[in-house]
Amino acid sequence: MKRMISITRPDHVRYKQWMKAQTAHGRHKSGLYLIESRKLVAEALAAGVELQNVILREDAWETWEETKSLAAARGRLQNWEEDLPFVSLAANLFDRLASSQTPDGILAVATLPARDPVPRRLKGRVLILDHLQDPGNVGTLLRSAEAFGFKSVLGFESADFYAPKTLRSAMGSTFRLDLYAAHQASVDAWHEAMGLFWWGADLKGFDVRRVTWPEEFALVIGNEGRGLSPAVIARLHETVTIPMQKVESLNAAVSGSLLMGLAALERHSGNR
Repeated sequence: MKRMISITRPDHVRYKQWMKAQTAHGRHKSGLYLIESRKLVAEALAAGVELQNVILREDAWETWEETKSLAAARGRLQNWEEDLPFVSLAANLFDRLASSQTPDGILAVATLPARDPVPRRLKGRVLILDHLQDPGNVGTLLRSAEAFGFKSVLGFESADFYAPKTLRSAMGSTFRLDLYAAHQASVDAWHEAMGLFWWGADLKGFDVRRVTWPEEFALVIGNEGRGLSPAVIARLHETVTIPMQKVESLNAAVSGSLLMGLAALERHSGNR
């Protein structure tokens, strides 16, 4: 590890910047976010995420070797020691910076991806999250989106894609998807720019068993308690529901994952 610095004081300028990145406001102001655990840092390395620093707790050097092995197993081979700036962080400072109760000794600092406010066109299948507030649900839906071929995810005032809990729930999918965060006021602009058929998940929608999914479309999942917002409902082309017995509704992450999975199965079976 040729590029190594040691931080032992909480007033160090970099440490103060990293502490601010623990909050959504701090992340977006600094343009940085934190990645925690061997598994997630390895996933970030394997996906080619630009890392500003790899932070090792001063008493956990072996964690890097384990992380490097995990990243290599994912197919990303490079000389990490040559390319990455490492930081040795005092144990008490590391534990304050980490979000989990039992940190495993490694963190990474990454740059938030730069995204156009409204891209000209999103191709393929797109997942839209309409005011989803639970980061665990958002992370699970990111994981399912990648699994079922939805390459882009748009969040209207939803939980931060780069919050620690969201990252943990997504299990690395965050680093391989195109993610966009937007305000409710931009619904019209996104609807026009995307040029896709919008399906919304709703209890009073069209029976999913009778749906023929188009090759390209957007699937909208609404808020955990309130469902789809009025501004989004006004722009939907159709709604879809999952028939159920004895329960009124499914968790947002479950219903969204199921709908994406059904759409993917139809595509693979050739029954479009």
